[in-house]
Amino acid sequence: MLTDHVLLCLYPAVAAIVFHCVATLIYNTSFHHLSSFPGPVLARYTRLWLVCQTLRQRRHSVDVILHKRYGPIVRIAPNELLISDARYFKPIYGIGSHFTKSAWYRAMDHDAEDGFNLLAESNMKKYWHQRRLISPVFTTQELLQHENLLSKPLRRLVERIKIGLGKPQALVDWMNILSLDLLTEMTFGRSPDYIEQGHDDGNCAGIDRFWQHLSWIGLLPGYSDWYKYLQKWLAAIGIPLFYHPDTSKLPIIQFFLKEITGRKCGMRPTTASSGIAASMQKIQAAKPELKDQWANVMLLHVVGAGFDTIGTSLSMCLAFIYSTPDCCGKVLDELHTLNPTSQPAYEQLARLPYLEACIKESMRLKPIIGTSLPRSVPEQGFILEGRIIPPGTIVGMNPVVIQQDKGVFGDDAAVFRPERWLEANREQRGAMEFQSLAFGGPGRSCPGRNLASIILTKTVAEIVCHFDVTILRDDEALASGRPVYKEASFFVFKAYNIWARLEPRPDMGRVPEE
Repeated sequence: MLTDHVLLCLYPAVAAIVFHCVATLIYNTSFHHLSSFPGPVLARYTRLWLVCQTLRQRRHSVDVILHKRYGPIVRIAPNELLISDARYFKPIYGIGSHFTKSAWYRAMDHDAEDGFNLLAESNMKKYWHQRRLISPVFTTQELLQHENLLSKPLRRLVERIKIGLGKPQALVDWMNILSLDLLTEMTFGRSPDYIEQGHDDGNCAGIDRFWQHLSWIGLLPGYSDWYKYLQKWLAAIGIPLFYHPDTSKLPIIQFFLKEITGRKCGMRPTTASSGIAASMQKIQAAKPELKDQWANVMLLHVVGAGFDTIGTSLSMCLAFIYSTPDCCGKVLDELHTLNPTSQPAYEQLARLPYLEACIKESMRLKPIIGTSLPRSVPEQGFILEGRIIPPGTIVGMNPVVIQQDKGVFGDDAAVFRPERWLEANREQRGAMEFQSLAFGGPGRSCPGRNLASIILTKTVAEIVCHFDVTILRDDEALASGRPVYKEASFFVFKAYNIWARLEPRPDMGRVPEE
């Protein structure tokens, strides 16, 4: 009798749940404001379809397939659209756009009102205030004051690679290691010297776990909010899917904290040549409103959030240059015009058009972001294909897709061809440069893009000057007992297992000066 009574009480609740689910399915399919847009069937009903695709870490290729199958506007969640039409790039991402970052970014946002996170900040007034405070540190002119600090890590890398000449070497691993030493040297005037150790001490795997976690949990903002309160409990019972990686334990973060603490306590010298940290202190002296916390977090982002993306970009650029017929020869011809007896300065290298075109083309085809950059439609709504999209709807573009737009980059947009940047007239080149999300949208670009450009340019030139490189095909990698090339995207785009056989280049081989 008691059981029957309990069941009788449960019937209305179960019926209500079933009714709600059925009503939601019908609404999302036929009456929702996005119901007329095509897309995967499951994506109409639940965000879990998008979560599953993100967990597979293939958004950089899945989104390309979606647009080929469904067209320029694809519904990828009940309230989210993926767009590839170039007409909508400027309204969504352009300077002065009223579109704000979506709730996805809340997963990485700070809790304090006076915190600092330019990537996740949704308060545009606060964003621009903080951005203007730190911007003088990251101008090309200011960064070049510390250019000499890059020479030592580059010299060490050349010497270290020569130990394994003739044998297949892990290009991505070496570029990640180099990036760690370059960024710390450029920031503090010293580095952990991972190049000498020959490994990154687990930093890359640790930062990968961090991005893998954020990439999917950000898609469930309601869950991510209450998850913060359960984080310690979930970690204690060992549920890896729900575990939030603790990046504070990474060796590179520990190195950073020691440097910051040492400088604060006067244990580290701070001279005009000691890097970005010195520039930041100089700005703080002139602008007291630049708080210590904000300055330190920005420096942390330079070191901790930049090495893996720069490492991947370097690896892909070198792989393209050495795998494309005549490309390396053209870069060498330009470098020969400098007739360098020592490492050429960035200002010299920046005037080499083909080298610049190679870097632009590589960043176009393999941008550091492999998923869409979601934005929330503003209060005034948005007209899309003649239809009114209401406020709060999520829209976004994937850099991998829009940077291969044939209407902007030509019919061979999927091919690595640096010449397109040299052949384009001023208007065409401007259009190609504008339609880029390689460093975020024009209205929210990465403050470290000038630093990345300097490192990419100097490193690519240095490797090409010193080494003749053969990139192994997958069958050659397998034959030598090594894993084959693979790609992944968990917000950031990653490449793994690029194997390269390096030989010294006798005509230009040289060691950069200290």
